[in-house]
Amino acid sequence: GIHSPSWNKISLGIELVGDFSTESVNPQVEQNAVEAVAAIFKKLKMVPNTSTIRFHSEDPRTPGKACPGKNFNKADFIAKVNNALKLS
Repeated sequence: GIHSPSWNKISLGIELVGDFSTESVNPQVEQNAVEAVAAIFKKLKMVPNTSTIRFHSEDPRTPGKACPGKNFNKADFIAKVNNALKLS
């Protein structure tokens, strides 16, 4: 599958189902995403560089996209992923 034109060839995509521009983020959905990202970093033996995490809304080839939406805080998400990586 594809997730975002600029990121398709250089990254893995994780889809979060929901419109977080209008919906609140379910804490369990966010925690599942945190754990998935941390697990991918570990499984692929990737250097944990969470600064490389990109959202669809940051793709210059899809202007106007709000994915995942204003209610999904990227800085908070990255902090949680970093914490998950340190705990294991």
